[in-house]
Parts: sequence; structure tokens; C-alpha cells
Amino acid sequence: MLWSAKDVKWVPLNASGSSGGIILAWKTSKWELQSSSVGSFSISAILKDKCSSLCCLVSSVYGPNSDNIRKDFWNELTSIRHSFPGPCCFVGDFNVIRFAEEHSRKRRVSSAMEEFSDWIQSHELVDLPLFGARFTWSNGRQTPIQSRLDRFLLSTDWLEAFPAASQLALPRITSDHCPILLSLEDESWGPKPFRFNSSRINLKDFKQRLKEWWSSFQVEGFAGHKLLCKLKLLKEKLKKWKIEELGKKDSEMAALLSELQRLDSEAEGSMLSSEALGRCIQIIQDISIRSLQDEIS
Repeated sequence: MLWSAKDVKWVPLNASGSSGGIILAWKTSKWELQSSSVGSFSISAILKDKCSSLCCLVSSVYGPNSDNIRKDFWNELTSIRHSFPGPCCFVGDFNVIRFAEEHSRKRRVSSAMEEFSDWIQSHELVDLPLFGARFTWSNGRQTPIQSRLDRFLLSTDWLEAFPAASQLALPRITSDHCPILLSLEDESWGPKPFRFNSSRINLKDFKQRLKEWWSSFQVEGFAGHKLLCKLKLLKEKLKKWKIEELGKKDSEMAALLSELQRLDSEAEGSMLSSEALGRCIQIIQDISIRSLQDEIS
């Protein structure tokens, strides 16, 4: 038994040696399995939300590390993408980056990187910004090599069903990969309205800073989703600015964010202790509660 919970079921793809194994799991109290399939590089399942009756396809992937067989990987994912007309989500270790800045040593753009981005664009998927870390994999050395190999890729109709979706890198504990959390908060009610005190616009240099933030956001995808992602990024910037510039009103939140940033930095270079992990979880819970209570206003 993998979990003590009785309402969890899963489908496995066995590992080849010490790598490549995948488990796709779901809560039976929340989701009803309609069908599943196991490929060479993926496990896919069509799941039905028991509350809304919405059906979604979720595909958990593990990409090859060899250019010689990567074409087979993309062909398999293409077949999966074409097999279901509704909301789709691809998640896992794709074993390839998209951009040079997704590697700690800023590699040159390769054909494999270009193929990855082309595949995303041609299948109308959205690569949401990653919060919480720049990289998702580390070799764990004293001077580590790090890259962003793991991500969620979502179809446009997935984002229509879950407009508040965002992905967050959690602390890396026992694996050389960070866990990636896809948050679907407010999926029943839609995103909370963005609130901002208009008097802050008159603060010194605020308008110029706003222009600089907006022009600095680099987002892939369609026009509507670019706007959505940039607004999310702007909201995070404004929250951080509020803490930095108006921190006297919320010094406790500033202290929590500072501590979490320190622990995240430690996690990118080495494994966190169980005590540090527990503290990370507690901080994230505290920040979530405070953010809900005091969104930008």
C-alpha cells in the first residue's frame, strides 16, 4: 500500500532500472476514472469530477534523455492530445528545457529545445509561469547544475474550466527534483476580483515602476492567456512591492516570506531536514491564510 488513505487509486508505469517509473494517482472521493492507458513514456487517464461532472484528461509523463528517441516521445504525446477533445493536462519530467535561462549555465538554444516549444505551440498548450523556484532539478553537488525539467502544460479549455490555475515549485526534500503543485484554487467560483488601492498610483515613481514590471514579463501563448499570465505576475509583483514598501503594516508577512525564501534557496543546493520541511509547510499555510485575508486592497 502506497497511502494509508482508502480513497486513493493509481495506475503505474514500471521503471526501467532506477529511472522512468510513473504513478498516476487520484482520490476516488473526488474523481471517477473513465478510462486509462499506459504508453512507453506516459500514463493517461480521463477523470470525471464527481461534483461538476466535468471530464478531464491528465497525462503524467517521463521524457527520454536521448535525442534519438525523443521523436517517439512527442509522437506518443501527440496521439494522447488528439484522443480527447476536452480539458487536457500534461505533467511531469520532460527531460528537456525550453529556454537558455531554464539552465543554471544558460545553454545555447538547441534543436531539442526548439522542438519542445514548437510542440507546445502546435498543440495549443499553455506553459504557466512557475512560482517558488527558477529550477526544478539539481544534481545536488556543492556547486550544483540546475535546470527546469518539470512542468504542467495545460490546454486552453482547461484554463477556461480552472481560470485560477497556477503552478508552484515546492521544497526539494529527498528527490533531485522539486515537487510541482498545480493549484486550482477557486475552481468552483472563478478567480477572486483584483483589488487595488488607487491612491497608491500617486506614490513617487510608482507609474514608472509599473511600466518596467509589465514590459519585463516574458510569457508564451495566445494573446488572451498572455494577458492572464501577465496580470498574475503583476499581482505577485504588487504583493511583493506592498511588503517591501508598505511593510510596516504587515511585518509578520514580510518575515514569513523572507524565511521561506531562505529555506527555498537552501533546498536548491541541498536536501532540507525534516524539521526544515515541516517549517516550510507551516509557513506556506500561514502565507496562504494571510493572503486570503489580505489580498491586495
